[in-house]
Amino acid sequence: MSLSDPSPFQAFAGRLAGHSPLGAQEHRAILALPAFPVQIDTNRDFVRLGEEVTHACLVVEGLVGRFEQNRDGKRQITAAHIVGDMADLHSVVAPAASSALQALSVTTIIRVPHAALLEAARRYPKLAEAFHAVGRRVERPDELDDAIREMIETPHAVVLDVVVDQMENCFPMIPSGA
Repeated sequence: MSLSDPSPFQAFAGRLAGHSPLGAQEHRAILALPAFPVQIDTNRDFVRLGEEVTHACLVVEGLVGRFEQNRDGKRQITAAHIVGDMADLHSVVAPAASSALQALSVTTIIRVPHAALLEAARRYPKLAEAFHAVGRRVERPDELDDAIREMIETPHAVVLDVVVDQMENCFPMIPSGA
């Protein structure tokens, strides 16, 4: 897969659909994610241990290694990521890198902003589930207490979309993008 393909997200969408039932809307949402390509030379880290990241990295060409530090302070490879892997999707909910990512060959990644992934998961709860989180949408006030209780009891990340009437007073008001 390369950036000349119709969508660099095609392999990722296929991976998600392989383990989660996704409809046409979810598939289109994945293909429409913003893409910021970066080519990385062999043996170069592109996410450093402990770094605060604002994007997840999708492998579109090459091979990526995940490294952690052992007790002796030496690096140890703990995973290999191939084309179609979102190597650090977990960084959406835990942005401090718990491991380093390094190009094991000349590699092209696409940086996908966390905000875009969160918005897609919020709008399409089935995507949240495909990301190994729980997605839920609340449309009526009488559903909210049960949804919050479910969030507390769920051992996974939860993306909760609460629909609020446009005219409803919601305080505190938080500016868009804050």
